[in-house]
Amino acid sequence: MSELYINLRAQTDFVLAILSFTMVPVVLIGNLLVIISLIKFKFRFRNVTNLFIGSLSVADCLLGVLTLPIYASFYLDGERLASMKFLCLCKFSSCVCSMSASLTSLVAIAVDRYIAIIHPLKYPMIMTRRRAFAIIFVLWMYNSFLFSFPFMVNNYRSDSKECDFFQVLPQAYSLSSTFGAIFICLTATLYMYIRIFRVAQKHKKRVNKYKKSLKSSSDKKFERETKSAKTMAIILFLFYAFWIPFMVTGPLKYLNLDKNLSEAIKSITLFIAMSNSGVNPILYCWMRKDFKAAFKAIILCYSRAQSEETFREASVGSNDEMKKNGNLHCPEETEGPKHNPVTKVGSVGSLTNGVTENGHDDAITTVVCISKEDMKALTPD
Repeated sequence: MSELYINLRAQTDFVLAILSFTMVPVVLIGNLLVIISLIKFKFRFRNVTNLFIGSLSVADCLLGVLTLPIYASFYLDGERLASMKFLCLCKFSSCVCSMSASLTSLVAIAVDRYIAIIHPLKYPMIMTRRRAFAIIFVLWMYNSFLFSFPFMVNNYRSDSKECDFFQVLPQAYSLSSTFGAIFICLTATLYMYIRIFRVAQKHKKRVNKYKKSLKSSSDKKFERETKSAKTMAIILFLFYAFWIPFMVTGPLKYLNLDKNLSEAIKSITLFIAMSNSGVNPILYCWMRKDFKAAFKAIILCYSRAQSEETFREASVGSNDEMKKNGNLHCPEETEGPKHNPVTKVGSVGSLTNGVTENGHDDAITTVVCISKEDMKALTPD
């Protein structure tokens, strides 16, 4: 039975090495597309939330550049590489750092969405671009400390034939930086997103009750903020879904299982966890039309004029979708037995593609439409 598990672990390590090397270009290409989009089309992605998305993509790139290649190398020749202290420590410190950087970026996004939905009037003053950059700087200082700490304090033994996470790293560090951090962040983000969707649900009911045929610019802005929160909540949920199985395998070392079997299970769940870094760009492309347009413009090497046209088509498609869902209602003035005459009452804001200096979207033109019968009812005698 022991020999069976040894063969199982050897086969698992070989397959995971191939998959890890394959995942490297997938992770790097997807996340570099996100980063290039944020830099090249900063006039389109200038809001604060996208700064945190950029930080998340940098964390995923770190995993693709450093963590995945090191793990793949250990899968192929673990015994020899375990004798190299720097590589052994770098293997775990890079994994902890990239995981923590992704997690803290997701928490920052949750806080950003929480303030935008719960305190919409204060949001432009609270979450400025300067403050967002300061938050990102502090988070990366913390993650840099997590990366460097194992090189200063560790339990590495040169005569050891294996590079084991729980043996090499101090117990307080390994538990607090992985299990403790995920539990705290899971609790905090779960609370924030529950509050966000409860407020969004109440707002939707209030709009449907009192403004069935009218939607102000603030209502539409609230819907955009809520849609953004839903997208980031899905990304956060997938992060936990990919990483929690690996967290669950941690206590296997304390059970009466064959060591090779438990190591094979842990390696499989860790690869699943790290593959999450390649999923986020796919979600951006699927759920956000602006990122989809940016990716298309970069891959096809569009000129600025062609890029603008691609973004314009994406915006038109988004508005058509809002009309289809009943979130954008502004019929032209019509006459006829089957139509109520409609009057354009006025507009709010101006149609712009830019953002305010704080990094928040300018008001988009909102034409308020109302039937003539309702207009008479609303007009005082």
